[in-house]
Amino acid sequence: MRNVALKVAVAGFCFAIWPLFMNRSGLRSNIATGIFTAVVLAIVSLPAINQLEDLTKAKWLMILAGGIFGAVGVMAFNSVITQATLKEAGTLFMATVMVQIAVIATYQTVMSGDLSPKRLIGYLCAGLAAFLLLR
Repeated sequence: MRNVALKVAVAGFCFAIWPLFMNRSGLRSNIATGIFTAVVLAIVSLPAINQLEDLTKAKWLMILAGGIFGAVGVMAFNSVITQATLKEAGTLFMATVMVQIAVIATYQTVMSGDLSPKRLIGYLCAGLAAFLLLR
């Protein structure tokens, strides 16, 4: 398995599992987000120290936009996931992932300029899958 494939699998697994733990944390949304962020910051800071020279060539507007959207997204998501019952958590998480897929697919379509019949069928199938999985 290629290194990138392993990293994708690990990322997908971790992105899928952390909200389920946060759902059971017993914390309310904003404190859950704060504690989650502190733990993430503590863990990612150590390897990031070796890349400090990247800060001089960074596109700060993109960093700021990414950070703002990420913060709002994590706060909104934690608000939903920490208030959800154990039964609702999976469905609400799946709905969030479906929105992510729609945004990313739209971005990919715009960037590639490819709105082929095959891609349109993919959109229809994704919509049908979302409808069936969320019912």
